[in-house]
Amino acid sequence: LFVLHLFMIFLENYYYGGLFASLIILNWVIILISNFMMMPIETLVKNHYLNDAKKILDSNTRLTKIGITGSFGKTSTKNIVQSIISEEYRSLMTPHSYNTPMGITRTIREYLKPTHQIFVCEMGADHKNDIRYLSDFVRPSIGLVTSIGPQHLSTFGSLENIINEKMSLIEKLPKDGVGIINFDNEYIRNYKVNNTCKIIKYGIDNKDVDYRAIDIEYSPKGSKFKVLTKDNTYQFETKLLWKLNILNILSGIALSRELNVEWDDIIKAVKTIPYIEHRLELKKINGFRFIDNAFNSNPVGAKMSLDVMKMMPNKRIIVTPGMIDLGSKQYELNKEFGSCMKDSID
Repeated sequence: LFVLHLFMIFLENYYYGGLFASLIILNWVIILISNFMMMPIETLVKNHYLNDAKKILDSNTRLTKIGITGSFGKTSTKNIVQSIISEEYRSLMTPHSYNTPMGITRTIREYLKPTHQIFVCEMGADHKNDIRYLSDFVRPSIGLVTSIGPQHLSTFGSLENIINEKMSLIEKLPKDGVGIINFDNEYIRNYKVNNTCKIIKYGIDNKDVDYRAIDIEYSPKGSKFKVLTKDNTYQFETKLLWKLNILNILSGIALSRELNVEWDDIIKAVKTIPYIEHRLELKKINGFRFIDNAFNSNPVGAKMSLDVMKMMPNKRIIVTPGMIDLGSKQYELNKEFGSCMKDSID
C-alpha cells in the first residue's frame, strides 16, 4: 500500500508538472508564431518611415549632408564638428549614438527643418554593407572617416571587412564631394580609395597631410596645440584631453574650412567645445577627480585612457570590465591592455 501510495503521488505530480511545462512551452510557441506573423507588418511600417525620411532629405535641396564613420571617435568627432560649424551655419546632428537606419530616420523626421543648412550624420556599422546602405540612404557630399581598428570583429568576421566597409563612405561620395581622412591611421593610409573626389588628409604623426597638429601640450586642465597648414600656423586651446581628441578636433577644423568657416571662429569654437559624455570626460565628485571613458571601448581608446592617466598627479586607480566584441582576439587584446597598466596607474 505504501509503494502504491508513492506511485500515485508520482503520477499526480507528473501530470500537473507536465501540464505546467506544456503551458510554458505553448506560451513561447505562441510568442514565436505572433512575432513571425508581425514581421511583415513591422517591415512595412519601418519602410514607410525610411521612405518618409528620404523624401524629407530630397525635398531640402540646399541641405549639405555630412557622413561620419569610423571604428572609434565617431560620436566625439560629430559633436566637435557640430560645435565648430554652428558658429557659421544652422546645423543639425544626429543626437547621442543615433547612427543606425532607424535612429537617423527618427532624427530626420522629428528634428530636421527646412531652415537647416547642414545635416551632420553619424553612421555606425557592425556588419558588412551597413555603411553602404547608410550612404545610399543619406547621400552625403562630405564624408569623414575618423579611424579604423579591430572593433566588432565578431560580426564583421575580419579586419579587412571592417576596412572596406568604413572606407566605402568615401567611395560612395559624389565626384564633386570631399573625403576627409585620418592619415595617422595605418589602415586608412594604406587604403587605395576608388574615387576621384577631393581628399583632405589630417594627422599628428604623419607629415604628409593637409592639416597637422604640432607643439602639443597636455595638462589636467586640457590641451594646447598648433595647426600647421600649407599656408600658415594657428594656435589652439581646448579643455578636451589627449591625442585622439586632438585628431578629432583636427578633422573638425579641416571640415569647417571646406565649409569656409573663418579661422577666428574656429579657434573660438574649439576653446569652448564641451566634454563629450563618457568619452574621456573630466569630472569632480566628492573632491575626487574622475576621467569617465565608460562608453564602448576599443584597443586604441583603452590605451589612450592609460596615457591620460599617466600624466595625472597623485594616486591613480582604474576601474574597467575590459573590452568586448573583439572576436578571437578578445583575450589577447585585453591581456595587452592589462600589461600596459603597469606604468600608468597605481
